[in-house]
Amino acid sequence: MFKDAMPPVGEYLESMTYYDYNGHTYIYRLIPKKQRKGKPIFHVAFLSDEKGKNNRRKHRLQKSTKQTNEKAAHKVAQRMITDGVVNCNNESLTDYLLDFWNPKKSGYLESKKVEGRIYSHSHISNSYQRLKDHVIPYFQRIGVQKLSDLRKEHIIGWRNYLYKHGYLPEFYENSENERKIKILSPTTQYRTLQALRTALNWAVEIEMIPRNPAKDIIPVKQEQRRASFFEKDELKRLFAVNWKNGFKLDYTAALLSVTSGMRLGEIRGLKVKNLHLESRTIDVVFNYVAKDGLKMPKTQKSIRCVSFSETTKKAFINLLASSPFSDDSESFVFFTPNSRDRPCGIHQITDGLKHAMSNAGINGNHTFHSFRHTFTTLSADKIPFSLLQQLVGHTQKRTTEGYTHISKEHLELAREVSDSII
Repeated sequence: MFKDAMPPVGEYLESMTYYDYNGHTYIYRLIPKKQRKGKPIFHVAFLSDEKGKNNRRKHRLQKSTKQTNEKAAHKVAQRMITDGVVNCNNESLTDYLLDFWNPKKSGYLESKKVEGRIYSHSHISNSYQRLKDHVIPYFQRIGVQKLSDLRKEHIIGWRNYLYKHGYLPEFYENSENERKIKILSPTTQYRTLQALRTALNWAVEIEMIPRNPAKDIIPVKQEQRRASFFEKDELKRLFAVNWKNGFKLDYTAALLSVTSGMRLGEIRGLKVKNLHLESRTIDVVFNYVAKDGLKMPKTQKSIRCVSFSETTKKAFINLLASSPFSDDSESFVFFTPNSRDRPCGIHQITDGLKHAMSNAGINGNHTFHSFRHTFTTLSADKIPFSLLQQLVGHTQKRTTEGYTHISKEHLELAREVSDSII
């Protein structure tokens, strides 16, 4: 009955209702359906702009308004539209996801740039590639063509499939791609879900879809690895041995990180004009990132002022004395001898750390980022937590909490408390 009553595309009937909302025109009709007892109840049928068989409109949804009064039924139908129950967006899911992580086309990336949140080139590139290789082929295979057709069960199915196989076999069907097969780790699968979730959040924000189907999706189980930090006795041994770099770039960078909590990118982006030796403070206003070069720090909260130790000050004086560009306030503190326009490479610092750790007999999975965890851990019980959060440039309190660890001193104190109980 409903299909026979549907008008051909372009034909206007008085029984059709056109309702404009958020720049879209929704088309629906009320259908009275008889009941065994009492008055007929109005059902509402929403039509899309798509052509079906015989050049007729397809209906997207047919629901009961639970109303016997026509005027009241119209109000219910229009409330379904404003509440997001009905969506007429015909945006291609593939096109939307690829454009979202394309810097030349993405409204999201442009908005974040205006707001001061600038994603690195590598983050954008990786997110784009993950969606292209490990998300879009799955949704195409199961027939989800439109952004508005994507549902929570589709994303759960994709998550489970990817976890089981580690990759999408269909994407590697030809011999050329077979050579590129790479099993995705649970961490990479989690980041892929994050890239998808971010894209869908934006679609909700700009009112392309009513809700994010990936919002409450639990990511795949990951191996829990607690980031490492240096104990006090390890720090003493580490800074007592010889380091690799002749200018002591590695030594000074490590000393600065462990006494201020600065990130490696912030250290490499440090300019002479932002280093204040007299007050022993630094204005953290730049971050140096591979492929992107000098840019703003990670978040607005990362723009901050930090202090450093007297020992670090002496290391800075020696470092600047060996720099050929120290008279230029725009030059980098952690310099490259043959270039004024770029800082030292990452490996000049990280290789130096590995060399020093070997000389000091320190084992474990320590990285340069461990200095940031060390600063947070050793400072947590000495300064107010809110101040510590500002010093390390964290937006969320829980992030700072994740950087604190139980040190040997904490365990000794806990033992003393235990002994005092009984």
